[in-house]
Amino acid sequence: KNMSLSFKISFLALITILSISLVANVFFKGKTLQENLEFFQNSAEQCLDSIANDLNSGNVAGACDIMKKAFDRKLTSFFIIQAAGIPLCFAPLNQADAINLNYHRFNEVIHLPGDQYDFKSIKVKKFVVTTGWLNNSGANFLNFFFLKLPTIILGVLISVLSIAIIVFRETRLIKKLLLVFKRSERVSDNMEPPKKSVLAPAVEIQKLWSSALEIQKKTDSLKIENQYVADDAQNALRKEVVSTNKKIPFQFSSCILRFDMNNYTKTFIEDPEATQRLITRLSIEADELIHRYGGLHYGFGGDEFIVVFRKFEYLDSRALAFSCIRDLFSKIEEVFTIENGFQKLTLKAAISHSENVLFKLPNGLFLRGLNLILSQRYLTTVIDKGVNKIVLNAEDLPYLKDLSDFAQPNKQQLKGIVGDFDLCEQTQFKSLDEILASKMLQLIRFYRSDADISKFFSSLSSGDIELSMKFEILEHLKIFRVERMSKRAATDFLKCFATLDKAFAKNKVLLAGLLVSAENLIPKDSWTDEMSHAVLNANCKEDSRCNSHILQLLAFKAPRESFERFAESILKFAKGPDFRSVGNYMILKAQNGLTDELLNTCKKMLKSKIELEVATGIYVSSKIIQDQRERDAVALSQFGQVPNLIFKIRGLQKSESAMISTRAFVEMRELESLENAEQTI
Repeated sequence: KNMSLSFKISFLALITILSISLVANVFFKGKTLQENLEFFQNSAEQCLDSIANDLNSGNVAGACDIMKKAFDRKLTSFFIIQAAGIPLCFAPLNQADAINLNYHRFNEVIHLPGDQYDFKSIKVKKFVVTTGWLNNSGANFLNFFFLKLPTIILGVLISVLSIAIIVFRETRLIKKLLLVFKRSERVSDNMEPPKKSVLAPAVEIQKLWSSALEIQKKTDSLKIENQYVADDAQNALRKEVVSTNKKIPFQFSSCILRFDMNNYTKTFIEDPEATQRLITRLSIEADELIHRYGGLHYGFGGDEFIVVFRKFEYLDSRALAFSCIRDLFSKIEEVFTIENGFQKLTLKAAISHSENVLFKLPNGLFLRGLNLILSQRYLTTVIDKGVNKIVLNAEDLPYLKDLSDFAQPNKQQLKGIVGDFDLCEQTQFKSLDEILASKMLQLIRFYRSDADISKFFSSLSSGDIELSMKFEILEHLKIFRVERMSKRAATDFLKCFATLDKAFAKNKVLLAGLLVSAENLIPKDSWTDEMSHAVLNANCKEDSRCNSHILQLLAFKAPRESFERFAESILKFAKGPDFRSVGNYMILKAQNGLTDELLNTCKKMLKSKIELEVATGIYVSSKIIQDQRERDAVALSQFGQVPNLIFKIRGLQKSESAMISTRAFVEMRELESLENAEQTI
């Protein structure tokens, strides 16, 4: 009782090792390598003796069966039964030519120098039977070991089980500590064990707890650092190489967008502090738009930004880069004004498309490609620095002509590059209003500014826009994420939702789509209490699909402490067996903290007699397990119900219900895919 916890664990571990050693020693006592060799020789000879009567009576099938069983148990390495030189049965099958020989010496053990097998043949009437065994003592020892492995495992299990019972009784404090970790999404939510807790007296537990808190702090710090490199081109490309099993050097095509401030040097010399403030704000505005258009930061030096754009969702990388810098031009005209405390700012930008190669140097990953060189050379051709300009090669115009008007190309010679280049600059961008009026719906994918998002909201609630166009807009709003949004755009979302909700009956599908898109479009910092109350009091909550989306939206946007209250308000409107809303609630609740109660509810759903409830249970169980594996696989492993849920889902693949079997098949594929990915990593 008075021993320290560490001493108890060490003592019990020593007993476990000694017990296992004792079992192994008793079992293998007297079993020398030579005796193991004799064991296999005797086993082979006994097989030959036992089939003699069968062959004498013509029972070839019985003799073959005995020899096959001996071979399967690894008592012999090979055998063959022949009749007048014709093989009747033998093993292994892939060595027929090696063992189908004319044997002349019978009833004696044959050892051929240099051969790894000894063998013996017998002759019974017209039958000749030959069987062999390894004459390598070490190999025979392994065969003997695996032959007796079940007995060994049984002995070890008995020893370990005995020790486990003692360990379980003596390490209750550790068990309780694991329980606390399992129930907590974060260690830091439980900064220290309660003073009256049974954990308090154990010094080791207190040290373990303190260490866990330090690890949590370090993890939080790494998460913050990771946010800064998440959009880094080298990091994103490295992940792509790993996930697709490709190798470095890795070749791909991309568009390089390079832009910088006009008159940066002069401005910096005149007022370094003001210039730094200018660059900081420009970086913030540029980062948001680059993120929306799927760009990857590659380099930044002084006032120069280098961004990599890849083809995304069948959208050309040149058009994505062009749209990004177009929106940035509009943003700086709005932000960098005297009223906002800035002097006028203009940018020059260049776009170039080519093949790139990701390669490795001792100090990191780098890119090479003609577009990196050309984009820099293109910038040097900009003469008018009083306005925002984009310069590009005329070869790229077919991909951009629907987004802007361009000046006539001019032939330019670039430093260090032989030949002329036909370069041109934009003159007038096409507005979103023009695109919507022309009904060129494929182009709306290239409009993602706050002003454009507001325009999309007003279009969704407008009676002048065709329904098919509204669905196209909703699909577009789902493909990009907004991290920073203007107050006006957030307000316009609320107006759009309120307008559609008034005519709920005819706008069910539109409202559901709007709620889904809001998960990406409305940043949590822009979500207000007014928005929460608007969706909570909406008419559309009477529809199970909208109800489910409202629940999910509030879980992501509303304050965490309000979620349960909101969920209770929403679920009371779930009509009939609305398993969709209930299932989403369970998934979202698990994200706030997984519990045994939630997993037991999943288990009950899988046993239900209602098809839809079982199918929902499969989906919910799978999504909870997948999400928790990605969040904290160690914490998930503490829940013993998880393997049982997976086993149950696997069994439901054979259900007679098409709904249940299909859902089980889909979710098992997802679970197994995630498990394989973890093993690969």
